[in-house]
Amino acid sequence: MKRVLITGASGFIGRHCLQALAEKDYEVHAVGRRPLPSNAAITWHQADLLDGAAAVAGSIAPTHLLHLAWCATPVDYLTNPINRQWAAATVQLAEAFADAGGERFVGAGSCAEYAPSLTPCAEHSTPLRPTSLYGESKAAAYQRLTALAKTADFSFAWGRIFFPYGPYQARERLIPSVITALIRRDLVHCSAGNDVRDFIHAQDAAGALVSLLDSRLNGACNIGSGLPVTVCDVISLIGRIMDSEDLLRFDALPQRADEPGFIVAGTRRSHGELGWRPRLSLEEGLAQTVSWWRRSFKG
Repeated sequence: MKRVLITGASGFIGRHCLQALAEKDYEVHAVGRRPLPSNAAITWHQADLLDGAAAVAGSIAPTHLLHLAWCATPVDYLTNPINRQWAAATVQLAEAFADAGGERFVGAGSCAEYAPSLTPCAEHSTPLRPTSLYGESKAAAYQRLTALAKTADFSFAWGRIFFPYGPYQARERLIPSVITALIRRDLVHCSAGNDVRDFIHAQDAAGALVSLLDSRLNGACNIGSGLPVTVCDVISLIGRIMDSEDLLRFDALPQRADEPGFIVAGTRRSHGELGWRPRLSLEEGLAQTVSWWRRSFKG
C-alpha cells in the first residue's frame, strides 16, 4: 500500500485533502500542530515542522508526501520573515523524504510566485517574479526542490494554488469576512472591486493536489478555475445568495495601489495533462460556503 505523509493536515486546505485522500488507496499519516478528530484510517503525528521536518519524514518513511504546511496568518503572511524559515524547512523535509526512499513529492505553491501579468499565468512562460516575501519564499522552495528531485531520484510536482475559499478558511479573508458580516447584518464597506481574480473552492483545490499526487506530472501546475471574475462580482454574488445586497457599499474604500489588477490561472496543464477540472461552479461553491458559515458562525 502507498504510504502518504501530509503536512499542514489540520489547516484550511489540509482538512479538505484528508477527505480526498480518504477516497484513495493510501495509508495516511497526517502532521499538524493540532490533530483533528478523524477516523481510524488516519494516523496523526503532532509536530512543528520548523523544529523537526527531517525527523518526521525519516520516522514515517512515506512513499508519497503532500506538503501543505506554511505560514498562513491572514494579517501578515505576505511579509512575515518566517516565510524564509518555511522555505528552508521544506527543502529539509524533501531531503529527508529522499533519504527515506520516497517516490513522489507534491508541494503547495502559490500564484504569488508569478510576475504581474495581463494574461492568464502559464507555468512555462509567465516569469517567476514575486512581489512579496511569501511569493519569493515559495518560488525559492520550488526551484530548490526542482534541482533536488533531479539528483535524488524522486518525482516532484508543485501545485500553484490561486485564490481558494470555502469552509475552515480564516474569518479575516475576503469571502469569510463578507459572509460573517452579512450574517450579523452589518454594512460591508468595499472598494470598487475591479481587480480580476481566479477563485477556486478548497474542495476542488484539494482534489487537484491529490490528483497531482496520483499522477506522473512533473513540475509546476496551476490550480485554479481559469475563469476571471472581479472581486466586485464575487461580493455581489454573496449578497444575492444571502439576500443582503442592500448591505453592500461599493466605492466606500480606496482601491489598494499595490494590488495587481489581474491574476488568473492558465489551465493547459491542469485540464489537459492532469485531466482535472473543478467540480463546483463559483455560485455553487459560494452557496455551500455560506451554508457552512451559517451553521458554524458563533458571533
